[in-house]
Amino acid sequence: MLNKADENLLKDKFSQFDLSKDDLETITQNATYIKCQKGQILYPNGANCYGFVIVKCGKIRAFVQDLGKEITIFNLNPGDECVLCMPCMNQNLQFEINLEVKENLEMILIDSNIFSQIRQKYQKLTNYTLNLISKRFAMSMNIMQTALFTPLSKRILDFIYKNAKNGVLKTTHETIASELGTAREVVSRILKDMEKNGEICLTRGKITIKKQI
Repeated sequence: MLNKADENLLKDKFSQFDLSKDDLETITQNATYIKCQKGQILYPNGANCYGFVIVKCGKIRAFVQDLGKEITIFNLNPGDECVLCMPCMNQNLQFEINLEVKENLEMILIDSNIFSQIRQKYQKLTNYTLNLISKRFAMSMNIMQTALFTPLSKRILDFIYKNAKNGVLKTTHETIASELGTAREVVSRILKDMEKNGEICLTRGKITIKKQI
């Protein structure tokens, strides 16, 4: 069950698509508030179909996995919406994507069947959904392209600068390896080289930036 604030959030969100009062009510009645703990896997290899997701707080990491390696293809942060994790546009599509909770999560979920039925009635909502999928797809392709053509040392450095707070990144070598789709040993070697060059300082579970780029 949603509280009144979440119901109003959904009505404000979907009223822009000129939905009828009955359809707005259908959406709110078939939406669910969900809390998930850090580390939980939400969507293992297409085994489930959650629906239209709105992230209220927390963070979700979407990644693909093959031969024991992982690579992050996008993240969902507070305020983000996700339709890529459901085959609502075409029942024949199979997205082998895992969704992992990176920070304690609160989200609103609209049942996939309900959303698909209502989406088909409104061109504005269909266009909005297609746009979300296109943006997510473009983001994923950009990450794949970077993984193929950008040196790993630069990718690691970019990851550190992007995720550090006040010059400090609290993470592990294993986490960086999973994010970037490589081996922990390779990450450790490159980080050690960076430390020798005076770019960073390594301590247990923490990377401190010493040289700004």
